[in-house]
Amino acid sequence: VNIDVEGESADLFIHALRDHRLKPKCWCVEHDGRQEELTRLALIAGYSQYHINGENVIYSRING
Repeated sequence: VNIDVEGESADLFIHALRDHRLKPKCWCVEHDGRQEELTRLALIAGYSQYHINGENVIYSRING
């Protein structure tokens, strides 16, 4: 799943993890400068950080 909603990507990712409990193999999220918060939540949801750059972070499922 790729989330790139100008200025709203981090909130949409959090909403998808918490409220909808979506479990794709991989997320690519425009982190909106909130990468630490997103990574903490992704780890709780069973994802590890695969890659990060100045705009995006990629998480993949830890167990497949």
